[in-house]
Amino acid sequence: MTLLERRPALRSILRLDGIACLAMGVGLAALAPALGSFTGLGPGFLRWAGVALLPVGAFILAVASRREIPAWSVAAVVVGNAAWVLASVALPLLGLVQPNLMGWVLLLGQAAAVAGLTALEQAGRPGRQNPMSVAEGRGPRGRRAGQRDDPPAPPPARLGPDRLSVVPPFGCFRCSLRPWPSPVVITAGCGRCLARPK
Repeated sequence: MTLLERRPALRSILRLDGIACLAMGVGLAALAPALGSFTGLGPGFLRWAGVALLPVGAFILAVASRREIPAWSVAAVVVGNAAWVLASVALPLLGLVQPNLMGWVLLLGQAAAVAGLTALEQAGRPGRQNPMSVAEGRGPRGRRAGQRDDPPAPPPARLGPDRLSVVPPFGCFRCSLRPWPSPVVITAGCGRCLARPK
């Protein structure tokens, strides 16, 4: 299972999100009649929305309390928050609820707050590239964009009688120099025999 690093910022955001969910859930469920008359939203709609927020808030707090935060749980919180924001805007636009001015303020205000928390949680998800690496043009392994791999190692070298001779990888058929025992030879000479006067 992919695990997130222990990031205090992400953990604090999750805790804030969970506490806000529980507080709003309790407030909507307990004050549904009063809020309904104030916002134009149905008391039943507000009550059930508050009840639905209680297990969500408990789940987010449970995720934040883990010693290692699983990556899938952060993804689930982000998707759930995004669905909540979408529903907060879509329900009145589709005519499923008829809020007054204060109802629009409540719906859009809490949707904006949830969207902000969602953006912060999304930024803390695993697999996101380091901003400094992106700014420097580095790839996922830390190399700069367009930078070539290290050059291959030179062929093995052996000391001949007159100079340092470079032996081809499979040996030299002219002077029988070989870096290791092998029946395979090539048709190019090494540095020693090519430099030998003909």
